[in-house]
Amino acid sequence: MMIKKISLTVLMIALLCITAMGQTDTTSKDSYQKNQNDQLHKDQKMHGDHKMHKKHEGHSQSSDSMSFSAEEFIRDVAKGGMLEVKLGELALEKEDVSQEVRDLGHMIVQNHANANQQLKDIAGNIQAEFPDELDQEQQQKVEKFQEMSGEEFGQEYVDLMIEDHKEDISKFEQAKSKVENNELQSWIDTTLPVLKQHLQLAQNIQEHINNEDSGIRY
Repeated sequence: MMIKKISLTVLMIALLCITAMGQTDTTSKDSYQKNQNDQLHKDQKMHGDHKMHKKHEGHSQSSDSMSFSAEEFIRDVAKGGMLEVKLGELALEKEDVSQEVRDLGHMIVQNHANANQQLKDIAGNIQAEFPDELDQEQQQKVEKFQEMSGEEFGQEYVDLMIEDHKEDISKFEQAKSKVENNELQSWIDTTLPVLKQHLQLAQNIQEHINNEDSGIRY
């Protein structure tokens, strides 16, 4: 009888141990599976972030490459050059403007007409559109200056040449590091110093005009 009780007790203990081991094994498997799932999620997230980073990087590189258009640069610069030639011709036609304003107009007409012809040849070589006339806004500006005379014309003309040449110089300096066509790059390098010379002369004339208005005589 005692032997049967001991055997029954041993059997129960064995069953409890087996059950406990089974539960431990199940818990371990569940823990292992959870760890595997967590790692998979992390890997997927890292892969997704990497793809997004590469996509963003590619988009940024694409945006940088598209930020400069030789065709747009040629069109904008050509239109600006034609306007400055037209206004320079007006300065030469008017007899009641100062000699220094006429000299500025003469220099701008010569230099910009020559630069525009060179730019037109470059545009033809790379099959870029080249404007052949002023747009409506520019034409209205020309008509406004046609109605001016004397000191009014001189002051307004010099102020506009300073404004336009500052914008031109900024465009040229930005284009220098982005243009890929060697011929256009050479033209920019040659023309930029001329623009700076025009700006300096216009600023000198403006200072002279302002000093005269203030009663300062040279």
